[in-house]
Amino acid sequence: MTHPNGATVYPPLASFRLQRSYIQTLRWSYNPALTFAQSGSEFHLGYPPIPGYAAHVKLKEGFWFWNSGSWYLRDVVEWCYETYPGDPVEHPAALVVVAGRDTELGLFVLELVTPAWSAIRYDDLPAQLPGYWTPPPYATP
Repeated sequence: MTHPNGATVYPPLASFRLQRSYIQTLRWSYNPALTFAQSGSEFHLGYPPIPGYAAHVKLKEGFWFWNSGSWYLRDVVEWCYETYPGDPVEHPAALVVVAGRDTELGLFVLELVTPAWSAIRYDDLPAQLPGYWTPPPYATP
C-alpha cells in the first residue's frame, strides 16, 4: 500500500549523504505526550489526548538493516503520515530528518524530529554481522 511521504525536511540538504555503516542509533526528538510502538523499521506514534490519532513513520528496509552503503537523507524515510479518528484519509505528517554526531552518546545518529519536541529517545538500529570488521593487526586476542 502506498502511503504519503509526509512534509519531511532534511537539513542541511536532502542530497546530504551519510554512510549507514556509521549510524548505530536513531535519536527521536519528540513531544513527550507521544507513545511509541515499533515493528521492525515501522514506528507508530500515538497521542493519548486525541484518542485514535496516530502518526506512522517507516524507514526503508535497505537503510534499516545494516549495510555499507551511502544514502541520501531524502531516501531514508519510506513514508510518514498521520491518521485522525473518523477520517479515512492518510495525511502527510511533519518530520525533520537529520544525520550527525550525538555529543551525549559520542556516536553518529540519524535524528527524527517531530513537531513540538522537548524529549529525547534512542532506538538502536540493527548492527553489522559479527566478523564484518577485520580486527586491526595490533589487536590482542
